Amino acid sequence: MRKIHVLVFIVAMAANVFFAASVFAEMAKKDQTCDMKMAAINERLDRLEAQNRYLSDYIAIWKLTSLYTHYINIHMPKSIVGLFADSPNVEIELSNKGILKGKDAPHRYFLRKGTKNEITSDDTPWPKGALVLHTALNPALEINKDGTRAKAIWLSPGITNLPTSSGLTAAWNWGKYEMEYLKQNGEWKILAFRWHQMFLSRYDQGWVKESLDPGAITIPPDLASDPSFYSPYKPDKVNRFTPPPPKPYVD
Repeated sequence: MRKIHVLVFIVAMAANVFFAASVFAEMAKKDQTCDMKMAAINERLDRLEAQNRYLSDYIAIWKLTSLYTHYINIHMPKSIVGLFADSPNVEIELSNKGILKGKDAPHRYFLRKGTKNEITSDDTPWPKGALVLHTALNPALEINKDGTRAKAIWLSPGITNLPTSSGLTAAWNWGKYEMEYLKQNGEWKILAFRWHQMFLSRYDQGWVKESLDPGAITIPPDLASDPSFYSPYKPDKVNRFTPPPPKPYVD
């Protein structure tokens, strides 16, 4: 009888151990499932955070570029200068007029720094009848993974007017903005500003009959542009209107 009791006790203990092991295994399985779910949630949160950062940067860059077009349309050159990065790597290049380089390039171009006609504020005289209307549309924009650098191409249909012996005449002025951007202190700024003119022609002539060179730059350039940089529309050639959209960053 004693042996039977011992055997029953052993069987009971084995059953308890088996049951406990099953419980612990089930708990471990649940923990593993929870860990997998948490990993999936964290991965999704990371992805959403990256998407949110990208969209926030995209909108901020678009706003920055839009501010430039508004400031130039209403003639606020000092405000335009404030859109540029505080960097020795700033560049401004305009069609066939050469390149301005350095931190003071925006001041020299937009404010005519160093000349007798230097501009010191946005409240400056503006000639009667003057019109410079440019837009920035269809952005092809790339932002690096860290959200610190960006580059873009914008189409810019525009209108202006030109002085003639009989007064002002309306004109078409279309081109591309090739831009580079830098985030400084959490704020996007323009690092490189390049204008590729497609055509400038009087309204009554049109771009097939007439393609004028852009107006003179008031400040001597630091460097000459590459001859291929300025390639406006011509009716007797194949027109490509470079540059193409920028390639993604290789982070």
